[in-house]
Amino acid sequence: MGQHFLLQASVFRATVLFAVLVSIPRGHSECAVCQYKTTPTTLDITMFVGDSSSCSVQNASITNTQHSITVTGLLPGNTYYFKINCSVVCCANLSTNNSSNLTITHSNATSVYLNWTGQFPLINQSFTLRPESVSNLSVHSITVSSVNLNWTLQNGISLYYKVVWGVNLLLTTNQTSMLISQLAPGTKYTFSVTSVASDNHTEGRTAEISQNTNPAQVENITVLNSSNSSLTVGWAVPLGHVDSYIVSVSGAEPNAPLSNNPPINSSVISNLTAGHVYNLTVTTTSGVLKNSSNIVSVATKPNPPEAFQVSGQTDVSISLLWFKPLSMDGVTVSYEVSYRSNQPRVNLTSSHINSLNVTLTNLFPGSQYNITVVTIGVKNLRSSYVNLLAYTAPNAVQHLSVSAVSTNSVNLTWLSPNENFSPFSYSINISSPDQTFNTTSNSYQITPLQPGTQYNCSVRALIIATNIFGPSQLIQCNTKPLPVTNLAASPVGTTEMRLSWLRQSDYKSSYQYNVSVNGEQWIQSTSENASVANLVAGNNYTFTVQTVANGMSSDSVAISAFTGLGKASNISAVGTTQSMRVEWRPPDGTVSLYNVKILLNRTVLKSEKQTNVTTVVFSDLTPGTQYDVIVTSISGPIRQNSDSVSNATLPTPPGKLEIDPSTNSLNVSWAQPLDMISVSHYFQLSYNNSVLNCSQNYRFLTGLSAGVQYNISVRTVGAMGYFSSLQYNTIYTKPTAVTDVRVIGYTETSITLSWQQHDVQQHGYSYQLNFTHPNGTADQKIVGNTTVQLLSLQSASRYNISIATQTADSTKSDLQYITACSKPFPVSSVTPDVLNVSAVKLSWSHPQQYNNGISYQVFVSNCTENNLQPGTLCQFSVYSFACGILGQPVNISVLTKPSTVIPKLDNQGSNHSLLVTWDHPVGGLDMYILNISSEGWSSSKNLSSSEHNHTFSQLKAATVFTVTLTTVKVNFRETSHSVKMATYPNRPGEIKILLKSNRSLSFQWDEAESMTAGSFNYSLTYWPSYNTSQYLTPKNTFLLDGLQSGTPYNVSVATVGPMGFQSDSIRVHVTTKPDPVQNLEVGSTTINSISLSWAKVERVPKYLVREYSEKEEKNTTTINNSMIIHSLTPSTLYNISVQSSTSDNTEGEAVWKQVCTDAAPVKNVNCMGPNLTFPMLNVSWISPPGKYQGFEFKLNSSDTKMTFNLSHTFTGLKYNTLYKVMLWTIGCGKNSTVESITCMTGITKPVIPKITSVNISELQYNKFTLNLQSDIFNDSNGPVLYYGVLVYSDTNDCSDKKKLDQCLLNTYKDWKAKKCSTFLAVVRKQGQTGSRNAQTQTIIIGDETEWEGYQNGELNAKGTYNFAVIAFTRLEINNKLVDVSNSYYSISEFYRSPSHCQRTQW
Repeated sequence: MGQHFLLQASVFRATVLFAVLVSIPRGHSECAVCQYKTTPTTLDITMFVGDSSSCSVQNASITNTQHSITVTGLLPGNTYYFKINCSVVCCANLSTNNSSNLTITHSNATSVYLNWTGQFPLINQSFTLRPESVSNLSVHSITVSSVNLNWTLQNGISLYYKVVWGVNLLLTTNQTSMLISQLAPGTKYTFSVTSVASDNHTEGRTAEISQNTNPAQVENITVLNSSNSSLTVGWAVPLGHVDSYIVSVSGAEPNAPLSNNPPINSSVISNLTAGHVYNLTVTTTSGVLKNSSNIVSVATKPNPPEAFQVSGQTDVSISLLWFKPLSMDGVTVSYEVSYRSNQPRVNLTSSHINSLNVTLTNLFPGSQYNITVVTIGVKNLRSSYVNLLAYTAPNAVQHLSVSAVSTNSVNLTWLSPNENFSPFSYSINISSPDQTFNTTSNSYQITPLQPGTQYNCSVRALIIATNIFGPSQLIQCNTKPLPVTNLAASPVGTTEMRLSWLRQSDYKSSYQYNVSVNGEQWIQSTSENASVANLVAGNNYTFTVQTVANGMSSDSVAISAFTGLGKASNISAVGTTQSMRVEWRPPDGTVSLYNVKILLNRTVLKSEKQTNVTTVVFSDLTPGTQYDVIVTSISGPIRQNSDSVSNATLPTPPGKLEIDPSTNSLNVSWAQPLDMISVSHYFQLSYNNSVLNCSQNYRFLTGLSAGVQYNISVRTVGAMGYFSSLQYNTIYTKPTAVTDVRVIGYTETSITLSWQQHDVQQHGYSYQLNFTHPNGTADQKIVGNTTVQLLSLQSASRYNISIATQTADSTKSDLQYITACSKPFPVSSVTPDVLNVSAVKLSWSHPQQYNNGISYQVFVSNCTENNLQPGTLCQFSVYSFACGILGQPVNISVLTKPSTVIPKLDNQGSNHSLLVTWDHPVGGLDMYILNISSEGWSSSKNLSSSEHNHTFSQLKAATVFTVTLTTVKVNFRETSHSVKMATYPNRPGEIKILLKSNRSLSFQWDEAESMTAGSFNYSLTYWPSYNTSQYLTPKNTFLLDGLQSGTPYNVSVATVGPMGFQSDSIRVHVTTKPDPVQNLEVGSTTINSISLSWAKVERVPKYLVREYSEKEEKNTTTINNSMIIHSLTPSTLYNISVQSSTSDNTEGEAVWKQVCTDAAPVKNVNCMGPNLTFPMLNVSWISPPGKYQGFEFKLNSSDTKMTFNLSHTFTGLKYNTLYKVMLWTIGCGKNSTVESITCMTGITKPVIPKITSVNISELQYNKFTLNLQSDIFNDSNGPVLYYGVLVYSDTNDCSDKKKLDQCLLNTYKDWKAKKCSTFLAVVRKQGQTGSRNAQTQTIIIGDETEWEGYQNGELNAKGTYNFAVIAFTRLEINNKLVDVSNSYYSISEFYRSPSHCQRTQW
């Protein structure tokens, strides 16, 4: 009793699917109690309505008088469809009415209140529950431009989430996390997340959270200003927003935050120590977030040197000394000494030194110098300047030169030693004899002197204020010699000139002569003559001769003359009939004029003059005549004739040709040529490949071929065998007549003839035919072949025809004749009269153009007496006949009626074709007509009589068709009975999976195409391994519910059409989603691996692990519930998801983790302490694999520092000291392991030994003893490994520091040989001592000891000696001598030994 209603509703991406199942009533007594249930996972609501006075239902209550119900236990954010239906059989006291009004009110997130008026509503009503608000909204992974939002949805569903921030900035996602990028640094944002229900419209309450992005890091920190006690730094304003800046300086008072609005991007740090290095950072703040800049190293300026003064000077050097700057003890500094003289355009010279004294060398003598010294501290920062003025002694005069030289005087000029120093006076001296002159100017003329004589002159400068002379500057002062006389020139050949002259009165054997040509020196001669070669012919030259003595030249003597001239060559004379063109190549050299003459029989006929061209044309000459040509070249007074050249003019051509042809010969004649009656000549006749010489103006040619074209040419032959132009003509010989003329075809209006032509050459032949029509009209036809068809003739008529052969120029042969007839026309209007099945009467009309000579003949075929079969055809042929020729037959036939045929149909399982077959009937048949039709459509097909089947294609699927077959014989047609058959339906299109969850599957497939609606259904079958179900539906969608998670299903859909025909199935294999993994945890991390673990999922054979980085994505499958991901990039952020996966790779929902790999340690750490620099360590390393966020390092136990570079220089260290450097990589996860290296700082030149710590303990006649106190050496620049003593006597030749290296190479032997005054006497290793006291070291100078290539030989008695001590932090030996370029050393001041001799103090 009662009705059972199942209402199912499913919503997935705004698509709603419905299915209603109705059960058959089982009787009034079986009416069920009202029941109500919900299945939130499938969105179904099922209600049973009974006829009791009240119903007790789950989560609801209802009576026959109630008009409302409360539905609970629903899923937030889901969409439901509701309908109550009841029949009068089951619910007599409950009625339904479509007009009722249903109101749905949301009670809370999991229930609704339904209220209706009137009767139970029948119309479907949908409602969507408001989704829950997201919870646990949090922000993590905060950077300067991005944040990562995470949240959870505790209950219900959300189709997607709206994430909103800023103004009109919105993104959507179906995940519970989102990375928001492209944010402004240091800016506070409010982020809101709203869940959206499955109807894509209903929204939950919005959850909000506020968060600042990290402020941007300060970059490009620069020092704007610095002093010895303060620094002003500035930096570029970073992107985004900054609340304040915090400037931190190591070793200085911390600065308060710079919180101006907007904050100022600069800061002044005061109360600093001069010449010190400080580490500075600038930290940006935004709320509680801070971001520190990279560490920037800055420094203050040092203090200037103290007590700067001049300690000595010479003519080329100035010695200086000063004291260390105040308040800078313990700080390593160097000094820069700069100096510039007062002379113009002299650059500033600078040098860096580490000591407190310096000697400036290579200075300008007699110059004033402005000298400054500055302290250079860390980072090459400079103190303020200290300066003074100093002077050097004068140097020699500059640019001494001799000018305004004559035969009896010279003039000396010079520049002062220093143009900016004054006043100077000068002393001038000349030798032979010695004379001295004084002047205050910069020039002096010495006179009188002898011509061509060499003198020695000198000039030296004197500074008047100091009365100091400079060195003498020497120069040769030579007077000019006298010029030559009686210069003469005479040409030799075309390119040479002979010169001669007389000696001058002061001739000396040392005199030489310079010969110049056109102002360019050519040769030099010691005699009074010269030959000048390689000149240009025909050119005018100016020759100059000068006397040369002691490098001085006399005044010039000049003469002009022309060279000889050569002949013109390569002369060509080219003639026409009345002119001759003369060309030639000019001779070498210069030609001013050409005179060209033409001669006949050695008599000059004409002459032409040319200047710049080398061609002449002579006209009005006689044709066919020989002439001579001579070219004369002229240059100044020089004339030169060429060799004579002969040539002839061309003859004139003969007159017009006249030719008379025959079959095998030609008679040729022509007129005499013009203007050649008095000139000897003859003719040359050519035809085809033959050439004939003719003395007369005619010729008869025989032995020729018939019908051949001949090309005849004739030309005149004149003097020197020259030809005139051709007279030319073309003509044919006559062809022979045709033979063997025959008739080879005819029609009613034409006759076809053929013949033979036996000439060897037939190219260009044609044939002319002449004949007369029966009406007397003459006709002609010309053809190119030996066959012809004469058209438009009279039928059944006789013709007489003539044929002639003709060449291309219409030369004709003799005629040939033939007689021929045309064919008669056929009869017309043949009419059959069937008398019976075996008799036929025929009648017809006369043929066209009938005449009395025409008769008739009749033939019968395909008939056998009177027994005719159905569809049999009897054929009759009627002919016309004339001149022995039959006309075209006229045929006629008589038929019998054909038989009928019944067709058979077969669709062969096709959805678009039908096969029709039949048996062939008895008797004759022309064709079949096959007709097919369906509702509202038909089509026919004509088939040949030999066919016995036909396939209709391109038919509509799932359609019933009717077929008939008609037999045809001429006008007879017989049609069969109709036969019916249906085509198969089209199969449905591709199956699409609309919804896949862990408990249900929703399908949709493309409609079967090209079929009539309502004529078919779909059969859906699905089967798991344990069950098979089948459904029939007219729609193309279906929902399968109540399935198992992670289970495979096979689904097929087929179309069912008329007559029970079913299409092929469309199949799909699909698996429900497995349940997601739970408790995903990160176990451990290394530089290239991450360990993961999670709880196992039932019925899941494997898991898919995906790893995402900025550059790539990798997938890995595992059967375990844990995995170690290898081959990762160090210090890289990875987004990792784990999904449960079935055997066919159906994946569950992804569970995410964000993990960083550990940073990799640096590689190839290298540490080097360079020598000859400040004490420092240069540490470098190779970038570690993967990514990194910088490097941290420390030296020994110092503070940890950070850098982004791949190297770092530690300064402020001690020389020759062992340090330990520790270095590690900073990453986004764990920092790398520590890499350590120990290394030692380098060494430099030792501190200058203290000469005050040396005393002389014993003095003998050839040696003396030195005692070196323990404080003489200082190991702060590196340990002093060796030391030595440098000794000099007399003059110190090592006062110039540039010569100190050479002094270390001077040995005792060199000193004894007086090659030097300073030598290296002793070299000892530190620690070797001959003293009695360990605090002192004793050295005896002159004790005859040896070391390597050095000898400590005895000194000269009564000599005076000075010495200096040398310290070595590095000593290299090359060829047993000190390798000064690779050794590090310092030399003390020279110690003046005790002596009563007066020496210049060093």
